[in-house]
Amino acid sequence: MAVENFSSSSKHYDGVMRMNYLKTEFLSTSLGHQVCVDILVPEGPPPEGGWPILYLLHGYSEGNSLLMRYTQIEHMVKWDVNVPLVVVMPGASNSFYTDSPYGNYWTYISKELPERVEALLHISSRRENQFVAGFSMGGFGALKTAFHFPDRFGGVFSISGAVGDFFDTPEVNGVDALAGRRELFFGKREDFDGSANDLKSLALRMNAAEGPNPELVLYCGKNDFLIEANRSFHAYLEENDIKHRYVENEGTHSHTYANQQLLDILQTIKSRIESEKLPNQKSGIFI
Repeated sequence: MAVENFSSSSKHYDGVMRMNYLKTEFLSTSLGHQVCVDILVPEGPPPEGGWPILYLLHGYSEGNSLLMRYTQIEHMVKWDVNVPLVVVMPGASNSFYTDSPYGNYWTYISKELPERVEALLHISSRRENQFVAGFSMGGFGALKTAFHFPDRFGGVFSISGAVGDFFDTPEVNGVDALAGRRELFFGKREDFDGSANDLKSLALRMNAAEGPNPELVLYCGKNDFLIEANRSFHAYLEENDIKHRYVENEGTHSHTYANQQLLDILQTIKSRIESEKLPNQKSGIFI
């Protein structure tokens, strides 16, 4: 198979790739109101097969612009890693990427948004060129999306992900972020296991299905209030022989920590794009 030369498709000046920063607004049919999406796009014509893409999902109490403002994602894509990649940063309010009376954000993120982006830009349809990542609540959203659609994504990356028991979540500064919303987002506790929001059941189902799993990476700082939840989820994946990479390093639940892990994520994505190979998470070999 011929390898597409992605780097030659985007404009470079003095060896530096140029990026466009787009803010697009449209009426979401899933939500019934206007939504805004931040998008980074390499300058110049796309490669013949379309641009590789990363969907980057925000955390609780954030929005579509927060990861653009609080991390160095554009600088890393352009300078540090120099990877010709479309980065899509949508807003999902405090929805936990679910469909609820607050809005059909799961339908919007998982189905409508990709269709809208692919109508706007020439995006590669190959799973080797499609990735999803997220911070905190967005880590949950990224894992949920990839576990539901493993045939679409070549890699999924959770940074400080909300991967624990939603019915026993720790308070942060004395505040329970899910107070009054648990059942609206996740249903009753007795109905949660095996549901569309149960990451453990989704991971088992994905691993049992035909076809390769996405490359799966979990990051969490040692001083993060979600560290025990991430350790527990890591242990669960190991116990069930679901291949993944677990990174536990110094850090807290912060955008500073997220920014540091984004560099590793982009380097991994660049490596996969350039080699056109993904590690088969079921066999451990590259495909």
